[in-house]
Amino acid sequence: MTEASAISDHRSAAIGPGRLILVIGPSGAGKDTLIGWAAATCADDGNIVFPRRVVTREASAAEDNEALSAEAFREALARGEMHQARSDAS
Repeated sequence: MTEASAISDHRSAAIGPGRLILVIGPSGAGKDTLIGWAAATCADDGNIVFPRRVVTREASAAEDNEALSAEAFREALARGEMHQARSDAS
């Protein structure tokens, strides 16, 4: 299985209505710590969804994401396998 084909295993179900909460900030600001705390706090609530992040750099122990090469990321986008995605390498 290629890197890009692995994304198709993570198809999302339609959700909504509801709220979308975005956590943004510079590298090292604590975004992943905040998201991890929220996910742990909300673990028993099936109405709350935390999407899987796909990034074009190596994953680390501090981040909950899937790493793809920039080329595999572009290929997945072209096939429509990811929505509202952004590549850090673009």
